[in-house]
Amino acid sequence: MQQDTLEKTIAVVTEILCQKSKSGAVILDVESSMDTVAEWDSLSFVNVFLAVNAAFGIDPDMDDAMEYRSIASIVDFVESELKGI
Repeated sequence: MQQDTLEKTIAVVTEILCQKSKSGAVILDVESSMDTVAEWDSLSFVNVFLAVNAAFGIDPDMDDAMEYRSIASIVDFVESELKGI
């Protein structure tokens, strides 16, 4: 897992989830997922999917959306997509 991909993913997902947070703050790390972060619900999921794709310039199929349920799986997926570009 590349550190720069991890950091960029965390920054993008944090920005999206902070918009939904009542406190305006969400702290994420490589272990964060939809199961561990209250703000990362089904509505935020769509925004995370779109924002990550835009940030990395990738265009995955909707079938790949399930990879966007955790920081670790997003990073792994993005890295595999970028290798294919």
